[in-house]
Amino acid sequence: MLVLTHARHAHHVTHVQIHILGVPGPQDDRVRFGQYLVKGVRAARGLSQSGVILGQVAVPDTRQRQTRVLEQEGVIITPTTRLPAPAIPQVALPGGESDLTTLTEIMRFATPANLTGLPAISFPAGYNDAGLPTGMQALERAWQESTLLHLALAAEQIVERQSPQMHYEILAE
Repeated sequence: MLVLTHARHAHHVTHVQIHILGVPGPQDDRVRFGQYLVKGVRAARGLSQSGVILGQVAVPDTRQRQTRVLEQEGVIITPTTRLPAPAIPQVALPGGESDLTTLTEIMRFATPANLTGLPAISFPAGYNDAGLPTGMQALERAWQESTLLHLALAAEQIVERQSPQMHYEILAE
């Protein structure tokens, strides 16, 4: 659990640095940049120097820890997301929303792969009680993508497909 906490902190610091470095001009402009980026920049301004350093140190440390586990155990499999897809509130439809707490929980298991650059793949695993699709994510050592592709292909062949309960045709035929 500690490794995941370190990885989440490092991931946050990395994103915050990207927000600050990649946003020219006034960084509170919600129209130009959206709520997510503006909140990220505000969070970045609140980080201490020691917090940034700890985040940067955690990146290679997290990669080394994951690589050791993968060398001993092989593939790491987790749910793709920690939570099912939340309902989209009506107020979010015109301009989106930025619920970083929920986003952080949803993306909990994606953080280690995103942070370390180790290969990972998400594949269908079935459906929850509400009929929403669920997935699994597999993480592997560097240069072992073929293992992940074979695993995902096998999973896709055994998971029964269901038609979505709601569907929006966004591409014209």
